[in-house]
Amino acid sequence: MTRVFKVTAQRSEGWWALTFPGHQGWFSQGKDEVEVEIMARDLIHFDLGIPLEDIQLDITYLKDTSVAL
Repeated sequence: MTRVFKVTAQRSEGWWALTFPGHQGWFSQGKDEVEVEIMARDLIHFDLGIPLEDIQLDITYLKDTSVAL
């Protein structure tokens, strides 16, 4: 049974910082968009025990909001 999980990926200093709305304490990161998907699926799989093939991601990518000094 496929389950959909929302993921927010915020660009920060060359990485994507991942948060999972509705799931406090879930954080991860990825260097690129491929790694974002892998890391998000792995976190969900290991925390909830859901098979990887049953995890669908709804990822929102946000721009880098850091200010260069």
